[in-house]
Amino acid sequence: MIGDNIKRIMKRKMWTQKRLAEAIGWSENAVQNWTSGKTVPNAYAVWDIAKALNVSVLDIYGDGNDRKKSTKNNG
Repeated sequence: MIGDNIKRIMKRKMWTQKRLAEAIGWSENAVQNWTSGKTVPNAYAVWDIAKALNVSVLDIYGDGNDRKKSTKNNG
């Protein structure tokens, strides 16, 4: 889920894995592992990703818009 959110945001902003890796100071391999779902970024990495992509941490965790949509659908 987190990896899918990172991929979606990167695609929307037209960022490559290499560009994100350089922006956050993590390896491109780490970014590849996160976006493929092999591993999950730790809290520090999520903070760095959100800051670099200019989104909230909740957007990375998928808790922003997803929660609003499910609340509307439930009543």
